[in-house]
Amino acid sequence: EKLSNDDVVVKTGSGGLHIYTNEMNYDRYHKNAYVKCFTGENFDIDIITSYNDTQATIMLPGSLNSNGKYVFIRGSYESILKRTSDDVMRDLGIDIDFANKPSTTYHESNDGEITYLDSDEEMKLINGLFGMEVHNDTRRIDEELTLFPLFSALNCLSPENRSIAYEKVRRECNLTANADMNFDLKMSRTEGNHSHINVLRKIIKLYNSKYYNETF
Repeated sequence: EKLSNDDVVVKTGSGGLHIYTNEMNYDRYHKNAYVKCFTGENFDIDIITSYNDTQATIMLPGSLNSNGKYVFIRGSYESILKRTSDDVMRDLGIDIDFANKPSTTYHESNDGEITYLDSDEEMKLINGLFGMEVHNDTRRIDEELTLFPLFSALNCLSPENRSIAYEKVRRECNLTANADMNFDLKMSRTEGNHSHINVLRKIIKLYNSKYYNETF
């Protein structure tokens, strides 16, 4: 009720809200997805915006995960985004200092540039993302596979294959209850982080060694 009819709002599988905006104040923002701008008893709000042309790794309307389906509750894929994040947060009474950039653990590239493998080589890695037990809390990858280092490694894949990799992990890896519950949150929070494609190779070598030995 507080939002404009021009806003595009998506209900997530868990009942939260994604509000899509068209950014103009680039000095204020530094990434494309801001998770839990608001947290209430019944739902959370994430702001999805357009800081740069890097793909925000999020579930899109029409997608389905273990929590449920992502659906438009205002707007559609044909909508034009007319409002900024500041417009939305002003209507909702939310005030957040987005200028505080998060830590970039596992981010090993100073200029943010990634040299992608060719698609066939990327798919060899992606095809090995099955059967691995994935935990929630961050630890060394040679002790236990957890979401943050895994996602930071997946972000070294080309954008078109990255989303395939995330969905394969969600569907075909053995997520602990906490990892499953925090999957979308960690996916958004690691959007701007990447390690190196060799970290993904190491993960597959450690946690799917049979596939690694047969393929590489």
